[in-house]
Amino acid sequence: MYYALQYDTKSGIGIGSHTYAEKPKSLPSGEVACTAAQAANPSQYSVQNGSVVAGSSLAQQATALLTAGLTINSTSLPAINGVYGCDDDSQKRANKVWSILKQNSDGFPTGTKQISWPLANGSVVVFTDASVMINAFSVLGSFVLQCEEVALNNAGTLPSASVTIP
Repeated sequence: MYYALQYDTKSGIGIGSHTYAEKPKSLPSGEVACTAAQAANPSQYSVQNGSVVAGSSLAQQATALLTAGLTINSTSLPAINGVYGCDDDSQKRANKVWSILKQNSDGFPTGTKQISWPLANGSVVVFTDASVMINAFSVLGSFVLQCEEVALNNAGTLPSASVTIP
């Protein structure tokens, strides 16, 4: 087996890992060779000058959580389960949709029975219940704010990367 640490190319923070059956001829951008232990805990490492180094700071770990996104699982609408992006564009759209739903007495706008939403991996889920969408975007917003607070202060408690909502 051959292990590679996937990292954010801007910050160098470990965001995932990839296991190859054999050593590849070359690794894609954003991956470097690593040990099995490093691959098992990518958020505990970062990449500096092409090498894996231990001890990501709390701020780096918070940034890695944001980069990876938040896994949301719904007990009442499992079709929306997935990893939601936390990038600026996703947050702007989530805030806009959340505001519209709240302005419509916690419901979809007139004539709308569902809203489609792209997940971090590019697949699309469909919300058929406005209250579930409001709840999902509320926890997503809280996750982003908590990560940003930890990243800015390099202190605090990291939120869970996964949440279950009704």
